[in-house]
Amino acid sequence: MCGFFFTTDKDSLRDTGFEDVLQRGWNKTEYEHENYFGIQSILPAWSGDIQLIDNNDVLFFYTGEVYNCGRYGYDSDTDFVLDTILNNRSRINKLDGMFAFVLYIKATDTLIIGRDKTGQIPLFVYNKDKLIVSNTIKSIVKNVDTKVKSTAFNTWQQHKHYISQQTPWEDIDEFPAGKLWVNGVYSNITGPDRNSIGILNTLEHLRWHYKSPLPMATVNSGGVDSGVISKVWNEQEVSINHVGKDYISNNQSRAIEINETQWCEYVDRFIEDTYMVPYTWSWIGYYIMGEYLRKYQINVLLTGEGADEIFGGYPGYAQGVPTPYSGFTEHNRPIENKLSDQKVFIPVAAMGANLALGCHTIEPRSPFLDSTFLNNENYRACVNKEELKSIYTHFYGKQPDPKQGFAGFPNEYYNHVFGTNLAKFENNNYWKEACLQTLRNLT
Repeated sequence: MCGFFFTTDKDSLRDTGFEDVLQRGWNKTEYEHENYFGIQSILPAWSGDIQLIDNNDVLFFYTGEVYNCGRYGYDSDTDFVLDTILNNRSRINKLDGMFAFVLYIKATDTLIIGRDKTGQIPLFVYNKDKLIVSNTIKSIVKNVDTKVKSTAFNTWQQHKHYISQQTPWEDIDEFPAGKLWVNGVYSNITGPDRNSIGILNTLEHLRWHYKSPLPMATVNSGGVDSGVISKVWNEQEVSINHVGKDYISNNQSRAIEINETQWCEYVDRFIEDTYMVPYTWSWIGYYIMGEYLRKYQINVLLTGEGADEIFGGYPGYAQGVPTPYSGFTEHNRPIENKLSDQKVFIPVAAMGANLALGCHTIEPRSPFLDSTFLNNENYRACVNKEELKSIYTHFYGKQPDPKQGFAGFPNEYYNHVFGTNLAKFENNNYWKEACLQTLRNLT
């Protein structure tokens, strides 16, 4: 976990607090060259050492974890990524992990931006009267003329979750996942091709790559995905019990109990900290867990993100019914539906874990999103997670409970924001309207 903010016009900066960047790491460094400026925070979650690039040739801003740098003889993933971009750019498809970066090469006046295929690391771009690239939106908004889009609510209504590569702010977009940008020209970053030897054996192999010298924990909500990850990694567990709503986690001693009032207050705080709307309510769960774990000085949280999209966990796949995540509309084409969700929804969901936990200087790691699984043809046709469920049964001695569905109090948040006293309702549009109103109130 780290954070950076980069701009090509330092003289136009209005707010130089950069609190959203600094909260993502322990240390900060600022770089300048002519009118270029950037600030970088560092959380050394890979090697335990702080690695910075500071020389007369480049400005380099990087956040993420590349797990296979040791295989190529590098002491840190920062050095690995920089050398790859400078001297062996075709090797960028061999980077195995999550990353986002900005590199400015002074001698050739070359600007390079990149983001990994899964989009686990958030990366936002403003490119109107100047260029700004940042892992967080708040500092961008504070330094440009922008406002919440008038079309934001209608756009959000089109899908269950917000549309990939868009943000609620005018002229601020997500940098597309899996792309390399060199002076305005895009190319693809595919990630390495890997084969799996079965889910459990693969996770056991990844366990050593995903270890950190910093204290770690795992999410274990009681479901299949996080339950398997927790057993394999065997770290401290954490989950949330939304009181009165969670029928799976309501009897777990490790669960953080959150009532309706507390949850609504956490939504307010998340939006204030990130200047984003939570595209899924799981983002709020990560935000709550992050605050809790920080008290115990935990800096890395393992999650089960990606399992539904990789192994076919959403009921619509098996039923042949289009899911609401990516805009896929054709019936009885479950594999194409799943692949569409992987492309569009994985960066949305994974980005949220990073944004929310980053507010508390915690890095998420999601083994199911490793290229070992994502680029593996063995799981292309999976639509019911049978292998993963069997592993869960092996570990826990019972069949997994039915899928929880949404938790939190998303609909009740409308009453919290607008001061109404409506009875409980099941309408996502209330939640979306309330979140956007809170966002508008910030500016």
